[in-house]
Amino acid sequence: MNELRMPSDLLGGSVKLANGREIPMVGLGTSAIKFSAQDAEQMSVAIEAALRAGYRLIDTAHGYGNERVIGDALKKHLPALGIARDEVFITTKVPIKNDDTDTVTRAMIDQSLRDLDVGYIDLVLVHYPRHLIGGGADLDPINKEKRRMVYGILEEYVGKESIRSIGVSNYEIFHLLEMDDYAKVKPCVNQCEYHPHHTQNTLREYCRQKGVFFQKKHMKSNLIYCRQRGLPDEN
Repeated sequence: MNELRMPSDLLGGSVKLANGREIPMVGLGTSAIKFSAQDAEQMSVAIEAALRAGYRLIDTAHGYGNERVIGDALKKHLPALGIARDEVFITTKVPIKNDDTDTVTRAMIDQSLRDLDVGYIDLVLVHYPRHLIGGGADLDPINKEKRRMVYGILEEYVGKESIRSIGVSNYEIFHLLEMDDYAKVKPCVNQCEYHPHHTQNTLREYCRQKGVFFQKKHMKSNLIYCRQRGLPDEN
């Protein structure tokens, strides 16, 4: 089992997750680089610049549509910069889909593995606690069932070692509480929006008490990008 190798001078340092694996504290978010061939070139430039600057975490998602170009950029720049695969932490996310949830979720995970093409994925998160568009109210019982199904599938992949760690994104306290009823593998991470105007201190403290790493993201760049293109925000 390959463990992530953390240099002593890692930019921002790292933290140990509940499963004992290390995750860098500073990473490159890629939600604003999607879709076109021009974006692919931008991604290559961004990945190279981030790696040269000392970033060792790359964050993407199935919904961003950029996993293949990230994989291509990593295969190009890691050997050129003398950086091994196990020195880089890669996060992706899988959304909840209400229709044919089991089959669709497995297909999306397998596609992420193929498109990134880096052997394994360090962390996969449930992207949002319900189907993002048309998923109904958060408290609708079907959403809890779909959360359970998708997380259970991620647990299977952890057992296969193709995914090293799993977690959630945009989960509130009640979403985490209900996981006590079904999660066999403790979520390592809850990735949430966090900035001076949205601190979520109660949620952050709850995650700390439960040993779930509260990973902070800032959504400004993605919001600007989505508004420019008339797209829904999928951070």
